[in-house]
Amino acid sequence: MIRAEIRKYITTPLFWILSGIGIALLLIQSVVFFAAHQVGLLSLTALDYLLGVMNFYLTYLLPFLFPLFAAYTYVSELQWRTLMFPFFDGTSRRAWLAGKAILIGICLLLFTGSYLLLAILIGGSLFSFDEIYLENLRLSPGAALLRTAMGTLWMDFILYPFGLLALLLSIFSRNLLVGGLGSGLTFFAGLMFQQSPSNPFRPLFTVAQQLVRLSQLTDASFLYALGQATLLNLGLVVLLAVALSFAFQKVDIVLE
Repeated sequence: MIRAEIRKYITTPLFWILSGIGIALLLIQSVVFFAAHQVGLLSLTALDYLLGVMNFYLTYLLPFLFPLFAAYTYVSELQWRTLMFPFFDGTSRRAWLAGKAILIGICLLLFTGSYLLLAILIGGSLFSFDEIYLENLRLSPGAALLRTAMGTLWMDFILYPFGLLALLLSIFSRNLLVGGLGSGLTFFAGLMFQQSPSNPFRPLFTVAQQLVRLSQLTDASFLYALGQATLLNLGLVVLLAVALSFAFQKVDIVLE
């Protein structure tokens, strides 16, 4: 079932359109950064470039693209009138939801993995990979790339619950924009007020920042923040999974 879902959705025009939007903006940023570097307005290494383009994609662009895709995995079933088909074959509602949850997680990794790989290739072609300093620690290009990959995976971890939220909103609204934009704007609100003590998502963003700024990731304060943020995010996943299960039990599948 999972393989069929992946094949079905990675071949849809929307998947490639959303991927293309990210790639197009990456190319535009690359031209701007390279031109500014060439004329002396900016002095960039490949790692400076990589951190800049990944930060823009992961915090400002993907939080809207990914929830739109997550909402589409439900709304498309309504448009194609295929929602009831798996249940005729004996698939349970929980198994169907689990398949969608796994699907959007895999597609999130595909979005970020392909973008990161392309950014590394472009950065290495336009700029030089030099050593960088974090506080008093000198990082080799390989270690810095590893930090970037870790930061990317952490942002995937943060964004995943918002994909579940988009799926939940689309079940209630049966509308792609309500599901996708509603979830994206929720993430963006958390991002804008990340420094507020009352922001429940604050620990998640704090860890993301520290992953690329701290010299030592074995520091007790960082490990505490990491544990706190991990439990928070897992709690969000569980809460949304329960809400999804409850909401989908109320859907009249046959009439969809």
